[in-house]
Amino acid sequence: MNPPSGDCSPRVAALVLAAGRSTRMGQPKQWLSLAGQPMVRWPVATACAAGYDPVVVVTAPTDAARMAEALAGLPVQLCPNPQAESGMASSLCTGLRALPADVAGASVWLADQPLVPAALAQALRTAYLAAAPPALVRARYAGAAGHPVLFDRAYFPALLQATGDTGGRAVLQRHAERIQYVDWPDPVAALDADTPADWRRVQAAWLNRSLANPATTPRTEGG
Repeated sequence: MNPPSGDCSPRVAALVLAAGRSTRMGQPKQWLSLAGQPMVRWPVATACAAGYDPVVVVTAPTDAARMAEALAGLPVQLCPNPQAESGMASSLCTGLRALPADVAGASVWLADQPLVPAALAQALRTAYLAAAPPALVRARYAGAAGHPVLFDRAYFPALLQATGDTGGRAVLQRHAERIQYVDWPDPVAALDADTPADWRRVQAAWLNRSLANPATTPRTEGG
């Protein structure tokens, strides 16, 4: 989704990593049905609604057609990762390489976190745009750091060195003093679906969540 007309803010991308094989789940979790939609559609739709541009979804090459169908109608760019089996880092690198040169920063999302609130996603982007460069902004749920994580472009070269399933962990550890946290008080929003038990928790949380009463406005705090 493009920024509102007249908005001269730098472009901030979202990378949704959806190329994993879900070995602990026993089936590809991105296709699990949540409220009648594939689970992957929920975080992608949230990133689009929060003003990220572009929203790049990294998928396995064999899933590209199915992913296009699952995300029909959303303004996204699909980016197949030919090395998806090698781990999360290859998907992160694939997504980063697909970004336009004028993107100032990128937030990294997980495809199995459908409960991330739009208000939190917007607050992460706002905090990044207001921070001193090179900014690192991370969601924190009831005191526990999590995703999405927003990296300034200055960190892209280091992120492109990641291997295996480490993702951006090494960059976050190396620059821990620069991390600015955006706090969300409800830990349920951070739930992901790595295992069947996790999936049951996500389903229960979805049913219990009151869309009419978001928990609270996120709070931003330096690391």
